[in-house]
Amino acid sequence: MKQEVNEGNKEEESAKGSSENNDTLYNELFCLICADKDIVKREAFKILLSLIDNESMVAYIHKNEKKCLKILISALNSNYELVALQCLVNLSAHMPKELIQRNLIEIVFDILKDEQETEAKGHTELYIMLVANLSREKEGIYKILDIPEEKQEKQQTEEQLAVSYYLNKLLHLFSKPIVTSSINKQVTDKYFFIVHVLINVSSVKECAHFFKSVFLLNMLSNQMLQEERCAAVLQCVLNLCVSEILHPYIFHEDCLLIPRILSLVYTREKGGEMLTHSSVDTNQKGTNKGLVHHHILNMSTVLTTSMDIKNRVMILLRNLFTRDVAREKLRSYGIEHVLRNWLLHEKNTDITSDVTHLVDMYTEITPGCVYIG
Repeated sequence: MKQEVNEGNKEEESAKGSSENNDTLYNELFCLICADKDIVKREAFKILLSLIDNESMVAYIHKNEKKCLKILISALNSNYELVALQCLVNLSAHMPKELIQRNLIEIVFDILKDEQETEAKGHTELYIMLVANLSREKEGIYKILDIPEEKQEKQQTEEQLAVSYYLNKLLHLFSKPIVTSSINKQVTDKYFFIVHVLINVSSVKECAHFFKSVFLLNMLSNQMLQEERCAAVLQCVLNLCVSEILHPYIFHEDCLLIPRILSLVYTREKGGEMLTHSSVDTNQKGTNKGLVHHHILNMSTVLTTSMDIKNRVMILLRNLFTRDVAREKLRSYGIEHVLRNWLLHEKNTDITSDVTHLVDMYTEITPGCVYIG
């Protein structure tokens, strides 16, 4: 027993000694980063980047947060911007709250103001990745929305559209033409990580007032035309639709968001003709005799093959079914007909029962029956 205790003490002493040695090395490394000679700084930054994900390095930065983060953040305005930015992107996965408290989000958007210069350097996507990591924290979301602390997590009653420069900047970049990443040529969409920010932002109830705009909602709708973005944008829409405050805008006659989503699961017949209710099972009670909304017809091609998209559309329709106004709006779009069309063309037998259930929900084939999504 005594021998085991001694061995345990030796292990603790060994670990402590190793930690102290690491701290000494890391301290010297940060001193070299602050050196005057460019070649020394450059090589020191390269070494730091190779070590930044190490547990011992993260622990050292935690212990010396003020010094280390100041060095890294200030380097964004130097000739070592790229390597410092890469270090911060990696570090943001380990200590996002500390970086947020250092006003890194504000600093990033200040740098992004000069969009032309940032794009020329090829750094924009790294800054977006950094913001995406920081937006995983609620404090980061509030910073992006520019919501003061005294208003955070409080019910807001503003009727008008709330505006955030940071959010609008992201939406502006997201609406630009898709281009290949300048860092990783295998990444075909350098702005893709913006949608991760939007998903995180849309997950908090306070975001609703920032999307009270048919124009902004239509902008999101347009991004769903991009196959690589569609499923991710749909997740953002799912989050936004939770807020009934936004339903007057989502179901506005000029808003294309819901018709766009329904067009993803609708197959337009040859010659642009619409499949009529008489061509499918119309024996069930409550069948909608109306036509499919013209926007759905105009935007539809064939049923999407993406299971991610199909699953999210089903979740959205189940959620909206529980809201009286939303349910009736969907019926006015011809939702029953869209669902029957989907069922007719669906080849995946694993989900046909789910689609059938949605048809039953929206046609109320059993009067007075409550359907649970």
